[in-house]
Amino acid sequence: MPKLLWVLAAGAVLRIALQLLWLPELNGDAADYDRLARALVAGEGLSNTNGDPTSFRPPLYPLFVASWYWLITPGTRVVLLSHIALDLVTTTVVYVLARRWVSERAALVAAGLVALNVAAISATGRLLSESLFTVLLVSGVWLGVRWNEAASSGSRIPQAAATAGAVLGLAVLTRGVLLPYAPLLAVASAVSARRILPGTTIFLLAFVVTLAPWTIRNFRVHSAFVPVTTQIGITLYAGFAPPDGVFGRQPYDSIVRGARRFPEAEQSRILTGAALRLAASEPARTAVLEARKAVYFWSPIDWEVLPRYGTFNPTYAWTVLVAFFFLIVGFRADQPRRRQLWPVWAPILFLFTMALLFHGSPRYRLPSEPLLAILAACGVSALMERAGGRRTLWALSGLASLCLLATVLSDPLRAWVGSWVR
Repeated sequence: MPKLLWVLAAGAVLRIALQLLWLPELNGDAADYDRLARALVAGEGLSNTNGDPTSFRPPLYPLFVASWYWLITPGTRVVLLSHIALDLVTTTVVYVLARRWVSERAALVAAGLVALNVAAISATGRLLSESLFTVLLVSGVWLGVRWNEAASSGSRIPQAAATAGAVLGLAVLTRGVLLPYAPLLAVASAVSARRILPGTTIFLLAFVVTLAPWTIRNFRVHSAFVPVTTQIGITLYAGFAPPDGVFGRQPYDSIVRGARRFPEAEQSRILTGAALRLAASEPARTAVLEARKAVYFWSPIDWEVLPRYGTFNPTYAWTVLVAFFFLIVGFRADQPRRRQLWPVWAPILFLFTMALLFHGSPRYRLPSEPLLAILAACGVSALMERAGGRRTLWALSGLASLCLLATVLSDPLRAWVGSWVR
């Protein structure tokens, strides 16, 4: 534990230093979260720019920001500092999970990768939901593991199942993309245990009860069933009709303009239908888009979270390469660990699948990076078992040097490629 404290201290210092040196302007999603939080503090509820009730964004992060605005002051600095605390909790949970499955040394490696994660450090300096969603997702994985273990031992099943369901419900209220994950987790748990686990009903009930107040509110506002958000339609349509071929931007073509004439829930339904029809009508184009979404999701080039647009992310590149080494080599050879680690790789696979449906981007992937760190720690352990400590250190240090070199050379290489293309 003392070694973990050093890791946490390093993570905190790096995040504080970043926030002292860099405070980005409020624009895009961050500006909208600030506006929603100020409206909540003013007693206006979650409302759009016209003052009408909205469900475009899930409610938990605006409520989180508003609570700090109300308790201390309407300013982003205190919220960004709270992001640091959330990241430290994420680091601790990753350490606990890796120590449970691998070893103390591997747990420190996993925690160190989270603490030094360049994208996670940068995300704490932005008024975005990444830090909150990540800690809830990782905590949901840990609580899901505890529920599975409780079901196997027969102890504290209701409490473990209910807590896991409630935390995943809160994660969905932060990012609606996770909505299908809880029922899929219940099925995956049953398949892994080869039986329906005790507490499955309690788990799903806690999940539904956590969402219910917001869903009921949405029905009263829109007279339609909106479990979490009305953002699905435009996000799905943007994934299959990206403006200028760029993911992450909202299109504003004739279909979008036509949908805007309808109420919010109806807009989402219209755009969802248009996206599905577009995907089905042009299968060759859709296949190309899906390939590009996959590349966007796994790409080490970051254009959303890091301070500079289009920066190579060395810590993610190192983590994902070592994690994939484990998945390709160690994962195949270690069948017992393969069964144990499904709660880690299942959320990664789920988020990747959702990225193929909507669009891949660093912000879609970022919440899964702490789980990738656990797989990378397993890769380090597997490499040490095969090559020994000294060879492993040389190999991983060489890989780190290559990642840093790619970071230094990424800008001139991109400029050279751009000039050559032109």
